[in-house]
Amino acid sequence: MSMFKNAKSGGSRGLIALSLLLAGLSACGQANFVDVTVTIKKGVVAADKLTQIDRCNVTVSGAESDSFGLTNCSDARAATSTLLFQYGSEKDSGTLNFVVDILSGIDSNAGPTGRRKLGTGSGSGSIKSGSRATVSIEVVPDPAMYQ
Repeated sequence: MSMFKNAKSGGSRGLIALSLLLAGLSACGQANFVDVTVTIKKGVVAADKLTQIDRCNVTVSGAESDSFGLTNCSDARAATSTLLFQYGSEKDSGTLNFVVDILSGIDSNAGPTGRRKLGTGSGSGSIKSGSRATVSIEVVPDPAMYQ
């Protein structure tokens, strides 16, 4: 189970928070981390349409099962943005599969969840005991879902 999911989107406050969280996690015995970089595929929808992004949900499967939202998701609205997060695992080995969904704000026409899935992307990384793995995920917007 991960205690540290959302690292930084930039700026010195993010680095300070990252340092404090890493210091706290080392005391918890979580020594295996996956650094995840999320980008939005460019050119699929007009850059001004990205302002519809309101939420980014992450689902983890494989060696662990988890789901959570990224607090820095509003940064995805910029056409040149990169979202970064770090996932910590107590497992010593195995593969972690990540799926990132970008969602709209509340929309009364979006069905039971109240949000439209604007795009999705996935990636996998192997847990490396005592070290870091890296995963890059490119989220591909679905043009049909943007209004």
